[in-house]
Amino acid sequence: MLPRLYRTLCLILVLVTSSACALYQAHAEDQTLYFVTGDNCPLACRNTERPGLWVEFIRELLSPLGYHTQHLTRPIKRVHHEVQSVTPQSDYVFSVRISRSSFDAHHIPGTLASVRPVLFYRACFAVRKNFQWQYQGAESLPITMGLAKGVNYSSLEGFLKRSDQAPLNVYTVGQTPTLLNLRLLVSKRIDAMVSSLALIEFLAAQENLTENIAITSCDLTPSPIYLIFPSKHPLTNQLRLLIDTRLDQFRSSGQAASIYARYGMTYQP
Repeated sequence: MLPRLYRTLCLILVLVTSSACALYQAHAEDQTLYFVTGDNCPLACRNTERPGLWVEFIRELLSPLGYHTQHLTRPIKRVHHEVQSVTPQSDYVFSVRISRSSFDAHHIPGTLASVRPVLFYRACFAVRKNFQWQYQGAESLPITMGLAKGVNYSSLEGFLKRSDQAPLNVYTVGQTPTLLNLRLLVSKRIDAMVSSLALIEFLAAQENLTENIAITSCDLTPSPIYLIFPSKHPLTNQLRLLIDTRLDQFRSSGQAASIYARYGMTYQP
């Protein structure tokens, strides 16, 4: 009796689940999701052939579910404002955020973070080839340092605010301050810079400067990057769970690695 009842319940569950999936797929095919970022290449690029890691990751995660995605680039403050302002009547928008802790990512007012990180961020210093310097905390030797204006360097505060270091800090501005700092570095106008390892490697390859620089003093532990969803939108909880269930398959299938390869980079889980 029990096995027969068990088989019957399983059959009902399969039929109900299949019907729900079919209905959901039909609904998803009508959905266009807009996501906004404030990032530069290689995360988000103004290039139709290689639109950026974020753009391709999100497309590949959602396209099997029937969703069409469109990417928009905004200043980072506007990115967060747009996502926080989404309501059920708005076009659906979600964003990305680089966060060094899950607490920060999950506590932006009006938003919910993805269940798990989607990508990871590793900060590194770059120096000119054969230039002997390493970051060793607040007591590091003073050096002419290239930084991006507006970026939070609180983890380096003890070093950067030292009286003998602060006058040596050069703050650059522009669309791609990392690229400007890279050029300043190889022209010997600064001695070191700090940024995302992925961004340094990507820009150095684009500018044929890879052989002119050396990477040093990287974060021992990479920082997580989460997707941020508007908490007031009815699709949010559904998408958070769907993306989370897709992540492991997406990585193990080699899709993540192949996307990185298109940008001349090696995927490191």
